[in-house]
Parts: sequence; C-alpha cells; structure tokens
Amino acid sequence: MSIAKSERIARLQLYRTKNIGAITFQKLLTRFGSAISAIENLETITSRHNKTIIPASINFVENEIERAQSKGICLLVQGDDNFPERFTNTIGLPPVLFTIGNTHLLTKNSISIVGARTCSDMSGRFAYRIAKEVGKAGFTIVSGLARGIDTFAHQGSLETGTVAVMAGGVDICYPSENQKLYDQISEQGCLISEMAVGTKSSARLFPIRNRLVAGLSIATCVVEAELKSGSLITARLANEMGRDVFAVPGSPWDSRSRGCNKLIKDGAYPLETPDDISNTMSLFNNALNNTTASDFDTQLDVPTITDIDAIKVAKKILDILISSPRDVNSIIRESNYPPSVVKGVLLEMELTENIKYDHTGLCSLLASPRGGA
Repeated sequence: MSIAKSERIARLQLYRTKNIGAITFQKLLTRFGSAISAIENLETITSRHNKTIIPASINFVENEIERAQSKGICLLVQGDDNFPERFTNTIGLPPVLFTIGNTHLLTKNSISIVGARTCSDMSGRFAYRIAKEVGKAGFTIVSGLARGIDTFAHQGSLETGTVAVMAGGVDICYPSENQKLYDQISEQGCLISEMAVGTKSSARLFPIRNRLVAGLSIATCVVEAELKSGSLITARLANEMGRDVFAVPGSPWDSRSRGCNKLIKDGAYPLETPDDISNTMSLFNNALNNTTASDFDTQLDVPTITDIDAIKVAKKILDILISSPRDVNSIIRESNYPPSVVKGVLLEMELTENIKYDHTGLCSLLASPRGGA
C-alpha cells in the first residue's frame, strides 16, 4: 500500500495532537477513513461539547519530518508497506514510527528477548545462544538495546536480523556504552522509536517502549528478571496482547531468577534450549495471532451525527453512566440508538474528556463531565 504524502503528514499531525493517543487515533481513522478527514472534522465534533482541540500545526509536523530526514531517519506510518501489521491490529500500539535501517525486518515473524540489565554471565551467554539459534530458524530478534540481556540478544542476532526498540528518539543511543552495537544495528538491522527525533531517554519512557517490544513479536522470552522489573512488564503486556511468553527457570537463591520462576508458575513456557521455542506448536499456530478485538473494529460506516443528535445521545450516555461504568455494548443496548451513532458520540465524549475507559474496556464518567451535553 502506498500512502500519499499529504495523508502521511496528516497521520503524524493527528497523532501529535493533544488528547489523541494510539487508541483514539485508530477510532478516528476507522470512523473517518483518513487522517485528513479526521482533522477536518475535529472542530465540528469537539465544538458540540464546548471543547476546543487544535490539531498539531502543519509547520510543527513538517519540521519534525525534516529533522528526521536530515539524519537519515525514515518515517513509517500505519498503511506504509513495511509498517508492522501487528501494530495496526493491536489496540494501543503507535500508528507512527521513526526508523533507521532495514524496515523489512518489521514485517517478519519476530521473537523478543528481554531480561536483567545486571545479568549473570551464564544468562548473558544463554541469551546470545537463544538469539543466534532462533535467528537461524528464521525469526527476527527484538529487544530494547539496554545493557545486559538485551545487549547479548542483539549481538547474537546481528547476522540473522535484529530490531532495537528505543525508549527515546531513534537518533540517540542509550546507554552510550552501546554506541558500537547501535551503529552495527543501524547497518545490519533496524532501530525504531515512536518518539520524536531528539527525545532523550527517561524512566517514564521505558514502560512505553516495552509495549512496542511485546507488540512487535509473536512471543516474548524473559531470560533473567527480578520480581519488580521492566522485563516482567514486557511479559505482562505480551500476555495481554495474546502473545506467547517463555521464561528461563533459575535458582530460587538468585533474585534475578525469581521473576522468571514466577512467570513459569503463572503459565509461561519454560525455556531451557532454543528448541523449546521452535518445538512449541502454539508459537507457530499463533503466528497470525497478532490481533486483539476492539470495540471499534466493526464500526466501518461513518455515522451522520447532527449537533442535535450528538447532544441527545450524549445526555442519554451520561444518564446511563451515572449509576455505574458500562461496556460499549451495554451502552448501545440501553440507549436504543444505532450502534454507529453511539460509538461516534462515545468517541466525541472521550476526545473531549467527558468519559474514560479503563484497562478492561469499561466506560465511566470523569469526575466532572464537561461540555454542552
């Protein structure tokens, strides 16, 4: 698929607009069919609720793209040929990526390998071996370029294909000690980030990065991790996305093994040899199991909603949600309005901060609903 330049710019512009994250972006794209159309309709749908949302300026977005291009960085947006399909089909993953290197690797089945930054020598060697052998079996290896297990995983898969997901901008190597590896991956593999060029890594960005590591792969392997670690966050996110999770068992006396041992207790596949991955039939059976159902997948029609309709439906939704949170289907049933109209108004109310969704998909009122509804 080839995305027109104007639409590519509009997709970045929409994603850089305040109040629009990955989920809202996808809902708007589904409803209006293009980012250009969504931006054109923003003023109308927000004014109904006495709210003003100004799209990110064209100049701001064009400057961001120019800065990337000046450093040899490629912008990938949802719909581009090498944009990872798993990102498109999974709720909450970004519709925009900045990349350096071989973006074709993003279209292949991949395995993520993560673990402790201060790993044991034995676990480091094991991560290297897993990456090398699984890479030879045809999988791309994904990790986060951190010191420790991530470093060994990338080193083991340089020849077969490796993707490093950056917490900050794709142009900034972090940690600096991995500069040589960063340069090697830029030549032989692929570096990706959803963050703007020039963004410095920080603690708050690592969990955001972890969801990309999990989302890009059909399975996540945790080699060594403490009970409270970013690697367990990655494993949890992978599980929530319907991906397989593997964990390397270790000594109960080593705190760096407790996270993996807990994952196995909770149902992760024990990983003792590289063959454990290739011999796990569910891994291959789930190779296309990279979608997560969402409440907007079936909303293919663009509802025609007048100001009067929006106010009526929004008032009904507010009345329904006063008593308790509801899922979208319950709201549709109780409102007695067409599903496409209810979903359209729910999107408007979410965008204008009248309602919110929790991690289970339940919709509830914000503390002080605002707007003309």
